[in-house]
Amino acid sequence: MKKSDAAIAQARRGEGKGEGESGGRRAGRGEGGQLPIAVGASGQQPIPTGADKRQPSPAGAGEARPGVAGTGNQLPTPVGAAEQRDSSAAHEVRERRASEATQEVREQRASAATDEVRERRASSGAHEARPFPAGAGEPRLEPAGAEARRPIPVGAAFARRKAFIPYLMAGDPGIDETRSFMLALAGAGADAIELGSPFSDPVAEGETIQRANVRALASGTDLGRVFELADSVRGALGIPLLLMLYANPVLNYGYERFFRRCAQAGVGGVIMPDMPFEEQGEVLPFASACGVDVISLIAPTSAGRAAKIAKAARGYIYLVSSMGVTGMRREITADLSGIVGTIRENTAIPIAAGFGVHTPEQAKALARGADGVIVGSAIVDIIERFGASSAPRLAEYAASIRAALDEPRNAD
Repeated sequence: MKKSDAAIAQARRGEGKGEGESGGRRAGRGEGGQLPIAVGASGQQPIPTGADKRQPSPAGAGEARPGVAGTGNQLPTPVGAAEQRDSSAAHEVRERRASEATQEVREQRASAATDEVRERRASSGAHEARPFPAGAGEPRLEPAGAEARRPIPVGAAFARRKAFIPYLMAGDPGIDETRSFMLALAGAGADAIELGSPFSDPVAEGETIQRANVRALASGTDLGRVFELADSVRGALGIPLLLMLYANPVLNYGYERFFRRCAQAGVGGVIMPDMPFEEQGEVLPFASACGVDVISLIAPTSAGRAAKIAKAARGYIYLVSSMGVTGMRREITADLSGIVGTIRENTAIPIAAGFGVHTPEQAKALARGADGVIVGSAIVDIIERFGASSAPRLAEYAASIRAALDEPRNAD
């Protein structure tokens, strides 16, 4: 055999076996041949023959991964990658479906909750506030027939005589007992009642009323139960009812909801001792729309602001007769005549003096300049000592204050 014939035969044997780098390169380079295929666990996959030249995988061998950016080529998919990709895609689908289902459940719950609130408001006679344009004045929150449910005006307490306004803590020692105490005080000559709503941080109170807060909270009293108490006595009380509480529970309850609920329960005035006069603008539109007065306090330290507060005051002015917190005092030494004069020059609404009033004599002395007196700690002290059986003792004490206020005063 000639030497050239032997070379040709060797070349043909190399092509038939598909081996040799030259044969592999020729098949991939210019003749459109396919790379040899090996059977893997996931089916047929291309076997890479080198990183310098990449070719698409044959049909049925799975998707090819993108090649290096800028080469225009595709990297062959290694054995097992298809299963990983399929698993990842399935997991992504499951997560997306779960997220969509969760969102749908949330929307359904929100819609149901909204419907429930609307139904509850409709059944209770409440309603949504009607929208009003900016600058149009206060929002109108009154449903049909609101006049029949409006509370007794706070100013009615001062219509006939010097007003006696006792304070007691709702829920001390229990809601039922508080109801009987309120009726006993009204029957003994009270002209209005301040009802305290218990709070964990009563910053304006002395020890006596602080302990009453603790007892009321321990009995399970909250703002909702205070409103239920007011509802239960509204028809029988016959005199103005006020709530004294701190701003945080009102904010938590919601201003609009709170004052609407006050009106429904017959509460004609609200006292928030920790809300400065300058911040009352937050609540006044809602209070006024419901016929509820926000009572302003003027203390001996308020002399520089007394005129401004008096001009804007509603219901009556709560004149703080002593420096410090609430509590019984043997004598009241603050000279209130200057502040009273300033108030009289700027408003015609009544003045009720409180903080420290304890004895009938103190009540009578303060009433010379004020239009009424507020008594708190002395009332709460009786309840602390006698508990559930306090009603007759409260009536007796109230009668003594009433008599002192009704005594004729000398011309001087």
